[in-house]
Amino acid sequence: MTSTTPNDTDVLDFWSGGAGRWRVERDGEVQYISDGRRTFYRDSNGAAVELSGRGIRMPWLTTHISPIDLVGQSGVLHQMTRDVIALTTPVPVRRDGRPAWSTLLGRPGLTITIDDRSGLIVELSSGRGFALTVTSLSSGPVDDDAFAWPWPGNPPVEEVISDRQRTIDRSAILEAITSAVDRRTEVLAAIASSTVVDDARTAVAGLLGTDEAGTDAVLAMQLRKFTRFEREKIRDEAENLRALLDNANDATNG
Repeated sequence: MTSTTPNDTDVLDFWSGGAGRWRVERDGEVQYISDGRRTFYRDSNGAAVELSGRGIRMPWLTTHISPIDLVGQSGVLHQMTRDVIALTTPVPVRRDGRPAWSTLLGRPGLTITIDDRSGLIVELSSGRGFALTVTSLSSGPVDDDAFAWPWPGNPPVEEVISDRQRTIDRSAILEAITSAVDRRTEVLAAIASSTVVDDARTAVAGLLGTDEAGTDAVLAMQLRKFTRFEREKIRDEAENLRALLDNANDATNG
């Protein structure tokens, strides 16, 4: 998201109602809304776009950080707290008048601060000048209307997806990821030689022959997926889904 302030600082307001419910605003405009079942975000043209739960989707809004990158199980902060190891003993600090804990993470110059009461990440900073800070953190009841459709008109009709279709979609995503880990050297070279994300998407799609969903899944992969253990897990899941679909087809044809 491009900064709207003179000092190149983005100010975002977050509301969380539990059970996957989120609302994110910037300058009073809703950028991201989820009622726990359906999730929408505002794209660069101002249109509301639904985030599908089928497979892995990563909306590339701009080169800057966005609400999509921050919240949910695939959010960068959740992934970092799950996968990155603390290098130093946490020390007590205060942020925005509240007690918190700060520690250096398992990469040079990256420091994380966690609120003592809520367990939320309230500050993330690096030695290269990047910083993310949560201020005015508070708790209390949030009206259900805060997570309702916030834009003019009605939300699009929800598409009903069968379990079989979900399996087919997941299998297609895994096939794309399997192809990427098998050709990881070529994939990394294609991404590294790209100037912008759109160039990387085109290069990966051309290299692997993947569709839009598969290409975005490859671009959203974590580097740990290239380890031998993770590669074997991906192949095993892909093979299991192929067998499941083959058995279902045989039963239908029989």
